[in-house]
Amino acid sequence: LKNIQKALHKLAKMQDDMQYTAETGGTSRTGNPNAIYQGLVDAEQAIYAYMGGIERGNFDGVIDMDRD
Repeated sequence: LKNIQKALHKLAKMQDDMQYTAETGGTSRTGNPNAIYQGLVDAEQAIYAYMGGIERGNFDGVIDMDRD
């Protein structure tokens, strides 16, 4: 998860180096660089939540998955 987080930071840095950064607005038709940035933020928040769940032991024990 920490490697994924580092990759997200690398992507955010790549976007900062682009001509149109996350501060640039747009529409869904023409593209919106801010939507990419917001997706990166949402992904990082999900990673933090997942890491917190691991630290709290939410994923310890037997995993019972019924796959029929």
